[in-house]
Amino acid sequence: KKGDASRRLALLVERYPDHKNISDHRLVLADLYYDRGVYDLSADNYKKYYEANPSKGEGASYKHIRSLFNQTLTIDRDPTPVRKTMERCKEHLGNPIYAQGSNATDVKDILYTCERKLIDREIYTFNFYLQHEKITSAERRMKDIEKYLVQHKDLEPQILYLKSKLAMRKKDKQQAEQFAVTLAENFSTSEYADMTQRLVHKKELRAQAEKQEQFLF
Repeated sequence: KKGDASRRLALLVERYPDHKNISDHRLVLADLYYDRGVYDLSADNYKKYYEANPSKGEGASYKHIRSLFNQTLTIDRDPTPVRKTMERCKEHLGNPIYAQGSNATDVKDILYTCERKLIDREIYTFNFYLQHEKITSAERRMKDIEKYLVQHKDLEPQILYLKSKLAMRKKDKQQAEQFAVTLAENFSTSEYADMTQRLVHKKELRAQAEKQEQFLF
């Protein structure tokens, strides 16, 4: 069984940490942990392997990243695993040898996915603050969200929608309408353009619907 094999190898690695072939055993141990889904232990052993064998550690560095990435949780949980994975991705891609390796593209994809996870969490937190009338906190969170526009241009329609929500909560309908106009002019096909129009003109749209109902009945 893999569990028995990993226990025996872990004991071997612990007893003979300075043996000349211990790194090879550590790599096998890391793979066993990874296959079993014990990602915290696989991450630890992959890291020790590529640190001890930098010239041939590209694969272990990649599997270390995968081990960290598999520990990332949902957007309303602690973002530390996501940030840690991002740091490792950048370190991996910053290594000239690893950056040319066969796993570089997947590492870039993981980095992108982690960035989007953080963005989703920032938006989740923004909406939480807005829902609980914590306007100042929501404004600070919005500034953090806007920083991601440099690398993620596609966020602009969603950010304009969120800013219109913030303006409406602050009872600044004029500013919210300006965001709606910008969306209509620059992102007319975006779902956020329609959502912002409905948000800003909710009362007018409701009044129109009520008139139509009166006419029908």
